[in-house]
Amino acid sequence: MSFLAIVVLSAVTATQEPPKKLEAPFKIFVFAPEASPEEQKYADAAAKTVHDRLKRRKDWLEVVESRDEAEILVEVYSQGIGQGTSQSTISGSGNTGLSATQTSGEIGVRESAFSLVDVANLSVKVAKGHHFFETEVSFLPTESKVILFGTASPNRRPSSAADDLAKKIEQYCKDHYSELVQKR
Repeated sequence: MSFLAIVVLSAVTATQEPPKKLEAPFKIFVFAPEASPEEQKYADAAAKTVHDRLKRRKDWLEVVESRDEAEILVEVYSQGIGQGTSQSTISGSGNTGLSATQTSGEIGVRESAFSLVDVANLSVKVAKGHHFFETEVSFLPTESKVILFGTASPNRRPSSAADDLAKKIEQYCKDHYSELVQKR
């Protein structure tokens, strides 16, 4: 009887519903890969836009200023306007001038237990004229990475795409709450 109680308790703990607000939000650090001096100012501006939008998600995320403090790393690979054609996405660090694409704002999470070589073969489509941010998000407690895109329609500001990205990062944390907290 006690064995059954332990198994049931374990199952309940594993599927624990996430709270509305965390007592200790996940610490997140945003950065851009190194680029040429000419491109670096744009890469840093894109990372700052994402950084500022993540700061608004205080119930789940705490933006930190150091990679060493972080549990989640967000590398902003590109920001731009979709061209309406499919193209390969992230092909390695230092790639800031990509024009990744996607069909709608619904795409967002591509979980990866695969190598960077496999990541280089992803193809996504952003509707023509839509703003986007392309990132690789590393969740250090679970040693997992996801490719996330934030998008916004042409009549919205680019920061709306960063806000969409921030929502997706928070939602990923909620969807994987039990696993992230257990391995903290």
